[in-house]
Amino acid sequence: RLDLLYVLCENRLAASEACGAEVEAMAAVAAPTEEFLGHPECHGDALGADSDNRLYYASGDDLRVYRWDKPRTKRSSDPGWGTVCVGLEETKAFVAGFEKTKSPKERQLFEYLSETHLPPHIAAADKRRKVERQQRAREEELVKRRKGKEAYDSLDRKRSGRISVKLAEITEERRVKAEAEEAA
Repeated sequence: RLDLLYVLCENRLAASEACGAEVEAMAAVAAPTEEFLGHPECHGDALGADSDNRLYYASGDDLRVYRWDKPRTKRSSDPGWGTVCVGLEETKAFVAGFEKTKSPKERQLFEYLSETHLPPHIAAADKRRKVERQQRAREEELVKRRKGKEAYDSLDRKRSGRISVKLAEITEERRVKAEAEEAA
């Protein structure tokens, strides 16, 4: 459905000069400049800055941390957006890099990342690992039970003589009844 919507929007933009002009005007207004980073909300909330005045952002429940570097030259129109870390281990290592800093900006960034940003993600990872462990334990228990049942069923068991006689009688009755039905 989204692919279809995308194709319809692209065709509409290509077919209408007015729509194309409107989109270009909106893009020009939101274009990144030295003062305006260009749609910061697409990279989330500002977390802080480091000693080199690079700004860090995170988006909602997402673990990723983004960094914005000011362009080094005036001619560079490409803002320096980049992803600093993606996974939990990368993020822990990134945060650990700020642990012994003396810079107040980096100290503040470290405190925010270690006290606010990381704990929910660590808790979620722990919960996932616990569920996986429980599921593995259940599967192992089922395998153990299945093997135990197979081993029990494969044993030659001593049976009562009366039960054997009764089973033989029932089998004989069924055979006689089946023969009588076939003959009829």
